[in-house]
Amino acid sequence: MKIWSISWPHGVAQSVRIERRAAAFLCGGGGLFIFNGRVLRHRGSPNSVTLHLIKLCVGADSIEDLADWQKKRAAERKKKGGTADVLHITRMTPKRAEELLDGGSLYWVIKGQIAVRQPLLALKPVVREGVPHCALVLGPKLVPTVRRTHRAFQGWRYFDPKDAPGASMQGRAAFVYGGGADYKLTQRFFLRAEYRGLVYNSPTFDLAPLNNLDRVTHRAEPSIGFGYRF
Repeated sequence: MKIWSISWPHGVAQSVRIERRAAAFLCGGGGLFIFNGRVLRHRGSPNSVTLHLIKLCVGADSIEDLADWQKKRAAERKKKGGTADVLHITRMTPKRAEELLDGGSLYWVIKGQIAVRQPLLALKPVVREGVPHCALVLGPKLVPTVRRTHRAFQGWRYFDPKDAPGASMQGRAAFVYGGGADYKLTQRFFLRAEYRGLVYNSPTFDLAPLNNLDRVTHRAEPSIGFGYRF
């Protein structure tokens, strides 16, 4: 009776199948604790979860206005010998930097609507007139979002990813196929080779920038590993 097997898809990532009994194994430096095939806890993996910021864009009536203002400010700083990075200086320093810099963005509210976002690249301490401030280093690209009304507020606020405007829900058909074989090495040890393929139509989530990506995609997942029979 086979209890477990370990395989290495593409020779890199580890995967484990549990068929009976409870088991614990290492994956990516952390422990996955499994009982009856269900993951109970993952210890040692990063605890950070992506988080965003949101802020009112005061003085700009459009995304173009914001882009022009940022370019002018960056040019002024560079002329004075400073950085040409896109910065936004704020009095309060965000405390949850790890979550913000793990793929987070600054969402701008323009004329009462969430309109655009910019990737957060870094948080740098700066001093203005002897008072500590924080420079939000932003990616230069302004990414338009699905428009959504947002009430006025002061300063910046944390913005949960589930509240961020973005893509719509979309379902697409997919086809999974595969096969494999075991080769007996000894009475208890065996070699296993498997192949799994996934054919699907790339989703566009009804976003205009992704419309040209509507195409059929094939993903191949070969794997080889060893197993043990109790």
